[in-house]
Amino acid sequence: MTKNYLVLTLRNFIRNRGYTFINVLGLSIGLTSCIIIFLVITYELNFDKVHSKYSGIYRVVQDVEGASGTTYSAVTPYPLVTAFRNDFPDVPSVTQLHYQGEAMITIGTDKHMSDDILFADSLFFDVFDFKVLSGNPRVALAEPAKVFLTQSFENKFLRGGQITSFKVASIELVLAGIVADPPPNSHINFTMVVSMASFTSDFIAGFPIDRWGVRARGYAYVVLPDQTSQASIESQFKAFVQKYHDKEEAKRTTHKLQPLKNIHFDQQYLENPGHVSNVDTKDLVVMAILGSFILFIACINFINLATALSEKKAKEIGIRKTLGAQRSQLTFYFLGETFLLTLFAVLLSLGATEWLLNWLNPFLEKEILLFLLSNLG
Repeated sequence: MTKNYLVLTLRNFIRNRGYTFINVLGLSIGLTSCIIIFLVITYELNFDKVHSKYSGIYRVVQDVEGASGTTYSAVTPYPLVTAFRNDFPDVPSVTQLHYQGEAMITIGTDKHMSDDILFADSLFFDVFDFKVLSGNPRVALAEPAKVFLTQSFENKFLRGGQITSFKVASIELVLAGIVADPPPNSHINFTMVVSMASFTSDFIAGFPIDRWGVRARGYAYVVLPDQTSQASIESQFKAFVQKYHDKEEAKRTTHKLQPLKNIHFDQQYLENPGHVSNVDTKDLVVMAILGSFILFIACINFINLATALSEKKAKEIGIRKTLGAQRSQLTFYFLGETFLLTLFAVLLSLGATEWLLNWLNPFLEKEILLFLLSNLG
C-alpha cells in the first residue's frame, strides 16, 4: 500500500509540476535563508568555547578618564602581570600576551611580511586550550628565542620542519614545537607564539616596556579559582592602581575583569589580539527575528499553494471515498505527500546552503560549516 501511495504521489507531482516546482522552490529558499542565518548565529555564540576554563577566564581591562570622556581599553601596561602575580597570590594562572600585527620574517635568504604574531609567557597554553602537537610550551616559552608555529605556517614556510630557525625582525628564533591552528571562532589569532622573554621595546617603536604609563598591544588574562569571585578581585583593584600607577594617573585609571564569554560581544573593549571584530548581540537578535520571519512567510506560502489545489483535492477525496478509502488511509496519503514535498525542499536547501557557504565565508570573513557540531569550535 505504501508503494502504491508513493507512485500516486509522484504522479500527482508530475501532473501538477508547476505547483510542485513553486512550492518546493519557495520552501527551499526560505529554509536555506534560515539555515544560513542560524549557522551564523551559532558560529558567533560559540566564540572561545573551545577552552575548558571558559567560564573562569577573565581579561584585565583598563578605563582611563580624560578631558574628552572615558577611554575603554583592553590593552594594559606590560608590568601589570608581574605586579598582579605578586599582589594576588591566590590567582595562580595569569598569562601575558603581546600581539604583533605584522613583522618581517627572514627564513634563510627569503624575506616576507607575516601577521598575527603572538608573544606569550609559559602559562599561555595552561590558560587557553589551543592544541599543542609537539614541544613543551611550559618550558620553552619561559626561555628567550623560542617559538611555536601553527601547523599551516610550518607547512607553508618551513617545509614541514626542514628548517628549524628563522628571524622575526632582528630576533633569531629556534623552533620549539608545533601547535594546531587556532579555531576560526577565537578572539585570539596567531600564526606563531614567540616566548615573551624575546619581546623587546623594539616592537613598540622603542618605548620602554617596564613603565606603567606605556601601553601598546599588551594583554593580561587570569583564571579565577572556584572560591575566588570577580567582585572580590575588582574590589582590590583601587589599592592596586594606587600602588603602582603614579598619583595623577591613579586618579584617572580603573582596572576591571572582563569575562571571556563577553569579549566577542563587548562594544566598549574592541581591541583584541587578533583580526576578528566584535559582534553586537542586538544584531544577532535581529538576525534571529529575520530568520523566523522568513520561515514563517515560507510556511504561509506553502499553505496558500496547498489551499489553491483544494478543489482538485476535494474531487480526489470524493472519488477515493466512493471506492472505499478509509479516513485514516486518506490522512496517511496526504500527510505522505506533504512530507515528500518538504523532504525535497530540505534536500534542495541543504545543497544550496553548502554551495552558498563557499561564497559567503570569504565575504563574511568566517569559516562557517554546514554541520552544526563543526561550528561549536
